[in-house]
Amino acid sequence: MTLLLVLGGLVLLGLGGEFLVRGTVGLARRFGVSPLLAGLVIVGFGTSAPELVTSLQAALSGSPDISVGNVVGSNIANVLLILGISAIIIPLPIKPPAFYRDGFAMSMGALAALAGVLLGGFDRLSGILLGMMLLSYIIVAYLTDRDKNDDEAERHLHAEAQKPKTKRSLALLLLMTAGGIAAVIFGAQYLIEGAVTLARGMGISEAVIGLTVVAVGTSLPELVACTAAA
Repeated sequence: MTLLLVLGGLVLLGLGGEFLVRGTVGLARRFGVSPLLAGLVIVGFGTSAPELVTSLQAALSGSPDISVGNVVGSNIANVLLILGISAIIIPLPIKPPAFYRDGFAMSMGALAALAGVLLGGFDRLSGILLGMMLLSYIIVAYLTDRDKNDDEAERHLHAEAQKPKTKRSLALLLLMTAGGIAAVIFGAQYLIEGAVTLARGMGISEAVIGLTVVAVGTSLPELVACTAAA
């Protein structure tokens, strides 16, 4: 039963995240949102919905170790597992200038997370500061990409262009978005319930489960997308 909860939660998270991104990108196109903004915000952060909702669900359920472990473990999995497997399948040549700003932002985010861990946790003030850092990054990235046709702007436009451009009705797009949100929420709930039970049954800490099973599981959509693109 525990494994079914974990697996069912992961499936719902994966499907929900994909429907959520497709629905919101479709709505953005329908209402004339800039492809650059859609690629930067909706696609870029929409794919993190499983991690976001799972960590929130874990925190609200009284399992902060799983919440933080999921964030840290997902980032480790994204860089080492997903990038590594993609590179094994086929070499990944990149244009370094396309990642200067975003790579710096990612490094600053990692350092901020490390500071929070070393200081013993994340309170409301640290949450506000992290949110302000994210908002600042989005604003700077959008303004610079809008004014310059450089490699970073091209990469964010490419992210938006990768999503199917099939014309769908407004009702269907709203249904996909709402369904995606619901699937992600229920998937996170099932995953956390199963993960907590699994940790207690195996006699290991929730932090370990968060860093491994939950983190890798919530990163599977990115793994599938990256290996398919490779």
